[in-house]
Amino acid sequence: MENKAIVYEKIGGVGLITLNRPEKRNAISGATAKQWVSMINDAREDKDVKALVVTGKETSFCAGADFFAETQNESMQGFPLPLTKHMRHWEKNAHMLARTVAEFEKPYICALNGAATGWGMDLASMCDLRIASDKARAAMTYVNIGLAPGGGGCFYLPRIIGLPRTLELIWTGRWMDADEMLMTGYATRVVPHENLLEETLKFATQIADGPAIAHQFAKKMVYSSYDLDLDKNLELTALLKLVNWTTDDVSEGVTAFLERRKPRFKGA
Repeated sequence: MENKAIVYEKIGGVGLITLNRPEKRNAISGATAKQWVSMINDAREDKDVKALVVTGKETSFCAGADFFAETQNESMQGFPLPLTKHMRHWEKNAHMLARTVAEFEKPYICALNGAATGWGMDLASMCDLRIASDKARAAMTYVNIGLAPGGGGCFYLPRIIGLPRTLELIWTGRWMDADEMLMTGYATRVVPHENLLEETLKFATQIADGPAIAHQFAKKMVYSSYDLDLDKNLELTALLKLVNWTTDDVSEGVTAFLERRKPRFKGA
């Protein structure tokens, strides 16, 4: 793997983003966040990429923001920043990444390989689902340095594990282990650490081999249920289904069903 803070590669129909600073527990800077945004956008535009996986190198997923790296940046001199610079800094880094993830229509999966703390847990929470190593741990550690969360976790985490559990984790900063992740639904599956990437890529490949347009429409309908009432969600569903029916994948799926064979979807 290249000596870069973050690496993007394609494995069949799956894109893989790896945080690659194990000596810093994969903490990320604003520059790394911008690279991450670019990689997600590349995967979004690449018709060959049907699903995207994100993971960390070695034993940590992400230790959150690299404060030392940020203080070397001219925009961070004199931290804490004046309000306008502070807002601009967050908009260009953490918030830009959160918004880019929210706009990503394809399946976005976390292979949670180790510790995820602070912004690192926020980044894991942004994923559509998490497959966790049995060594994975996560904590909303902002409180340990007197901060409230700032990287999107307050939006995503209660949608995954519920409001009371979210507040308890934020207020205490305590660790959640892999067993609790599975129990609360934060992780959909826990696998042996040494098998994590293999199992996650196998799952992502299974998704990538499926009907890509149907997957993207389903994701849009599920997420819209947070913002739309039932009638408007059903209206959106009807419109998307109308488009869905015109795709080659549906024609292939119906034909394969009638011919009693496995469909060969092309994402078109």
